[in-house]
Amino acid sequence: MSRERMRIVFVIFILCALGLGGNRVRRVPKELCEGTKPTFSPDGKYLAFENDYIFTIDLANGEQRRVSDVDRSDWPSWSPDGRKLIFQSLCPHTKQTSCIIWIVNRDGSDLHQVVPPSNTSNHTPCFSPDGRSILWSREEQLWTADSSGKNPHLLTHLPKNSYVWACGWSHDGKTIAFITLQQPYTSDEYKIGLIDSNGQNQRIFLEKKEIQQARWSRDGASLYILCGLNKIIKVDIKSSQERTVCFLKTDADVGEFDVAPDEKSVAFELSEPESESKIVIQPISSDSE
Repeated sequence: MSRERMRIVFVIFILCALGLGGNRVRRVPKELCEGTKPTFSPDGKYLAFENDYIFTIDLANGEQRRVSDVDRSDWPSWSPDGRKLIFQSLCPHTKQTSCIIWIVNRDGSDLHQVVPPSNTSNHTPCFSPDGRSILWSREEQLWTADSSGKNPHLLTHLPKNSYVWACGWSHDGKTIAFITLQQPYTSDEYKIGLIDSNGQNQRIFLEKKEIQQARWSRDGASLYILCGLNKIIKVDIKSSQERTVCFLKTDADVGEFDVAPDEKSVAFELSEPESESKIVIQPISSDSE
């Protein structure tokens, strides 16, 4: 794609994201770039994503930047001030399947390990809202540590033969959400769990078929949940009431997603057979159509 054509595509995307051009246009998803695991920066101006390495893309002009030199990288997540990224990778230059967790500045400087490889896999890392702690999944449980990786602490006490991945802290830092399932792994067994950040009050919040991912609302009162192949619902934490906020306009397989800080749009990954995965942005509907 030429640079001029890319500029035109991004102008159209920005108009749609701002609500200009009519409802019919706003609800059409806009392809952004190749990659997976999109995540919005705290100010909503950038997306980080994975495409073997970790990249960022400026949503105003479409410029991409590779921020890590570690291949086989995955699951980027921003620090609350938007200056750093945490991510996982398979052990570089080896055939080991265990994962390392890294932190790097947004400009690519100061890349360093914070969680070394272990006998079990480390994955789905993220920062706490104050940036002082990190959270990640290690096989059957969630762990926390200082942002330097020091003082690791077991957080959850889930049943054996579970699989869990972290969905992050609520924005007030009081509650952590996670998704868990037990062997044999089937789409009928997905559960969303909650636990207080001090490790107390572990509980199952929601059981639902084909849960793919969950993201906190900005006020911490709700979770956005990707269900099945193309529907995002918003579920109130206190009442468990839910409503559909977005139907993803695609026949492709939908993977990970993230909600923009202003909660007006959603970024998600699409994958189709024999083609590269793509990142797409679509506005969130104000109704339940």
